[in-house]
Amino acid sequence: MRGSVARAVDGIEHFAPLGQRHDQRRVAPLPVVTDLHPFLAFAASGGNAPIHINLRPLEETRWLLGPDLAATLIDGFHQIHHARRLKAAHKIPRRAGSGNLLCSHRLQEADFFEPQNWRTEYPNPAFDRMQIQDAFWATRIIVQFTDEMIRALVKEGRIEDGEAERYLVKTLIKRRDKIVRYYLGRSNPLDDFQIRGSGESRRIEFKNLAVDSRLASSPSYRYQWFRFNNETGVETALADSQTSSDASLQMPQSDRDYLLLRIEMISPEHPNWEKDVAVYLRTSGTARVVGIDR
Repeated sequence: MRGSVARAVDGIEHFAPLGQRHDQRRVAPLPVVTDLHPFLAFAASGGNAPIHINLRPLEETRWLLGPDLAATLIDGFHQIHHARRLKAAHKIPRRAGSGNLLCSHRLQEADFFEPQNWRTEYPNPAFDRMQIQDAFWATRIIVQFTDEMIRALVKEGRIEDGEAERYLVKTLIKRRDKIVRYYLGRSNPLDDFQIRGSGESRRIEFKNLAVDSRLASSPSYRYQWFRFNNETGVETALADSQTSSDASLQMPQSDRDYLLLRIEMISPEHPNWEKDVAVYLRTSGTARVVGIDR
């Protein structure tokens, strides 16, 4: 490695914001990196830095100058590029003392946080190459974090300052809600398709993440069943499309090994929810879902 910022790396790490040493801010994704001006090492946007990152060079300089003076200098430093995102953070009280957690978290906010624009400090291919299916996969995990879970996770951090703890909980909850709202709005929210029952009573059940996230209520669905030829990919309709408000659908009888269900959520105000999901089912032997195409 070379350059004024880079340090020796014992092994390549691909989890971007994590350093091998406490004071290491950059980990090369390849054995060699190009020259980097030290000033560019501070390229973390004011409101979009990962929650757990300690912005050491700026933070340490800030406290050497004093909490209030340093905070003013840092605010000025970010003003040109990040004034809008720092506005909400300014509401956090500044107190004297280098151990104050409110000041160390003051660059974390949620009011101006934009999920679609968030990036790690070091370029991460997972974000650069993310497709809508990748975003849905992550969102279906994030949506499972309840407010109670987030409070419990933050409590495990044993933050001594109660106000800082409450602020961090509020920020994480608001960020979760923004992530879910943005990415569920860009994909059909139906998920977790499961076959229940046996024989003629077999049904396919699913979850509606938009309903679980309180983004929708009283949903209805448009769906159609097909026979599916796994060798040729030919789809043969078994019936015309139908509508239902139930998240459990009766499976049709078929002498073929595979069935295909195309289903969408009826929601004129959310066009992306009306893009159908193709659910492939193997009916021979133990019936199961074998593929989902969004």
